[in-house]
Amino acid sequence: MKPIKLVMSAFGPYLNETVIDFSLLGDNGLYLITGDTGAGKSTIFEAISYALYGETVSGKERNAAMLRNKRADDNTDTYVALDFVAKGKQYHIYRSPKYKYNKRLKRGSKKNGEEQEYGEHGNKFEFICDGITYSKEKDGEAKIKEIIGINKENFKKIAMIAQGEFMSVIREDTKKRGDILNSVFNTGNYVTLTNRLGICTKEAKEKMEKIKNEITAAVQLLSCDTESEFYKETEEKKSLPIITYEEMDRIQELSAKLISKDEEQSHSLQLTVQQNKKKQAEVDQQLGKAKIRQQNENELKVKQEQRKILEEKLPYLNEKLQSAKENPEKAGKLESQAEVLRSKLSDYDKLEDLAGEQKACTTSEKKCRENLDKAKKEKAKNEELISTYKRRLSQLEGSEEKKVKLETDYDKLVEKGKSRKKLLDDCQKLKEYKEEADRAKNDYLDSKRNYENQEALFRRINSAFLDNQAGILAADLKENEPCPVCGSVHHPKLATKHENAPSKKQVDQESAKRDRLSKLMNEAATVAETKNNRVNDKESELVTSAREKLGEDIPVEELAGYLDINVKELRKQCSDIKFEIRKLKENIDEKTEKTKMVDQLQQRNEEINTAVLKLSSQAAANSEKLKSVEKNISELSAKLEFESQKEAERRISELTRNAKMLKQEYENSKSEFEEYQQKIRDLRSQEEVLHKQLSESEGYDLETLECEKIKYIEKEKRLVEKEKQISVRICNNRRVNEVLKSQKSRFKKADDTYKRCKGLYDTANGELPGKDKIKLDAFIQAAYLDRVLIRANSRMDKMTDGRYELIRYDSLNDKRKTVGLDISITDNESGKIRSVNTLSGGESFMAALALSLGMSDEIQSTSGGIHLDTMFIDEGFGSLDDKALEKAVEALNGISSGSCLIGIISHVRRLKEMISKRIIVTRDNASNTTAKVEI
Repeated sequence: MKPIKLVMSAFGPYLNETVIDFSLLGDNGLYLITGDTGAGKSTIFEAISYALYGETVSGKERNAAMLRNKRADDNTDTYVALDFVAKGKQYHIYRSPKYKYNKRLKRGSKKNGEEQEYGEHGNKFEFICDGITYSKEKDGEAKIKEIIGINKENFKKIAMIAQGEFMSVIREDTKKRGDILNSVFNTGNYVTLTNRLGICTKEAKEKMEKIKNEITAAVQLLSCDTESEFYKETEEKKSLPIITYEEMDRIQELSAKLISKDEEQSHSLQLTVQQNKKKQAEVDQQLGKAKIRQQNENELKVKQEQRKILEEKLPYLNEKLQSAKENPEKAGKLESQAEVLRSKLSDYDKLEDLAGEQKACTTSEKKCRENLDKAKKEKAKNEELISTYKRRLSQLEGSEEKKVKLETDYDKLVEKGKSRKKLLDDCQKLKEYKEEADRAKNDYLDSKRNYENQEALFRRINSAFLDNQAGILAADLKENEPCPVCGSVHHPKLATKHENAPSKKQVDQESAKRDRLSKLMNEAATVAETKNNRVNDKESELVTSAREKLGEDIPVEELAGYLDINVKELRKQCSDIKFEIRKLKENIDEKTEKTKMVDQLQQRNEEINTAVLKLSSQAAANSEKLKSVEKNISELSAKLEFESQKEAERRISELTRNAKMLKQEYENSKSEFEEYQQKIRDLRSQEEVLHKQLSESEGYDLETLECEKIKYIEKEKRLVEKEKQISVRICNNRRVNEVLKSQKSRFKKADDTYKRCKGLYDTANGELPGKDKIKLDAFIQAAYLDRVLIRANSRMDKMTDGRYELIRYDSLNDKRKTVGLDISITDNESGKIRSVNTLSGGESFMAALALSLGMSDEIQSTSGGIHLDTMFIDEGFGSLDDKALEKAVEALNGISSGSCLIGIISHVRRLKEMISKRIIVTRDNASNTTAKVEI
């Protein structure tokens, strides 16, 4: 990757659009980036990094949005555009960050008052590659990384040896250096392989352990009778800690013996159980016969007792039957009476219908009268409301016109109030101006007082100084010798020299202080005069404005009070008018509502008049019909025996029930007598049958038979339980045999797989016995580092005249850590190996530079397409003496002779003499940075 053109706008210190044309620097060689401190030299690399990766390289605390120039206006966008070449193709990137900018002040807010309202600029991105434009950052950044081949962090470490950070590559600890090598040389695949082998090993072990656990659990199922000859051997097999293939064969043989032994014993038990069941069946047969005979004897006694009870009650039932023989005749007479009453029930229905009709007519007539009264009352109430509403409507006439007039008056008062309020605000501003003028006047008086005091002090000190000068001169005068001042040869009274007299320096200091105070006094006088003039101007302006708006001359000192009272009166008048307007609006709304209600009430009265006529007609018809119904009810009531149909039906029901009871009593007596006769005959027949069965049955001892049966049942339980135990042992032992037979081959296969996986994993993870721990990825990284160091040492040899050589240091005191990536230095003058931390500042810079260059060479050699044809070196050359500087530049010239372009950011004067191609960065008085290419 090599930059062709970089454009920056409002980015960092670059306020205006700045274009850096790298193509002017040529395809290779060294160029110098120079300029004032803080002008923005390193920002060039920041801009390239931001264009490529969307982030700067100065740390998380300085993101791209923070790099927006604070002095950029709303119309100036912050963006970076980069054209670069990679793998012979040219690409273009445009990137603008998301940031906020001041949009405008809120309406009515002051500059130092409320918060600003902000606009937001959205982030923009465009990447042009092979004629395709990527506008989504995710897709474009993935394509950029694919083209360049490295991420931001490694781009910073390899393409930029930054000030204060150039030692990070050489002095990183093993883990961080491994992360760099992993990212650059893609050794993460070996970590993935190692991790995958670890997972396979874990899975193989889990599978092997699972099969082993199944075999161990199956062996625990081995079952043997405690009295068996195989019991001891069985328990030994179950207690084995590890089960080998040979033991599995022996356990299979043992389980077969146990199964055979238990099957023989099970067959013998089955024969014994069959014999026991046969004897139990014989006892059950005899016991059944004995129970039947005992049951017949008991039943015979019960039958005889039942027959005796029935024969004793039979005469009473015969007497009861004779007394009920007349009941059917009595029942017939009652049924005839009921039939006569039933034939007259229809008349009761007619009477009930007439009574309902009478009630309906009475109810209808009453309802008509009530509705008539209600309608008349409603009509009277409506007429009263109509009269009331009409009186109120006459009072509300003219409300609309009054409201329009008051609204006009209100608007005039508001405008008048605004002008008065403006005058009042000007009075307040005049007051503030006067206060400021008074303060300025006081400041002037204070500065004048300070000046006058200092002037008096200076005069005293100056006078004392001059007096002392006369004393110094007089000390050298001699009588009869002329004075160098007045020429007199006589000196009757000589001036004396004072020990505490001020010096010339003190006089000058006080003179300077007097001049400073004089300047302050003059400045204060100017400020006081300016502020006083502003007061006079404002006062004149206020008097003129008040005369125009008030129509009279009011003294300025009385104007604020007058306006305050006037504004309050205007506010009260506005409030009163607003209140009246609100009342008039309510009156207008009331007038509309009352008019609507009068119309509704008049319409309702017309409906009521129609309803009254209809109700009067209905009431007259109901009255005539009621008289006719009452006459028919009187005539029909005289013909009926009972007052109501319910009483007649109750009498019919009573006669029918009594007739039925008489019939039922006769039938029950007859049926009960005949039933008792039949029961006695049945019992005598059953007694004869039982007597015959008892004479034919054989006698048994029931208690003895039941004891024999219990004995056979208990024996059967013991035999069945024992047979069940044997069946369980046979089942368990068969299960053991089946598991061993099915799992033996699976266990051997799983064990072999686990051993192979573990061997591979231990090798990749660096855990071989008797050797230093070095993982596969670290081994590969160490190989890459060795190749990087070979390339780096070719530069180190030139820069140090063969004194130093970078080596990979393998020894490690802490065996828990992975070895392979530590770097040390061989001092060929002393023949010793020592830490890179012992190098001086200049030597450290050369070592870091050599290592970074070596890594760049190895990347281009092995990474299959990653070509970093540009490099930036930020400072560090100041730590080199002239000879070392020449060696470093010579080494850099060597690697830039191909297609590499190297930019050196430095203030070193010697470099300016050695390198002719330059990018000069300057900052003007307005803190705006520009950059231009100079060949």
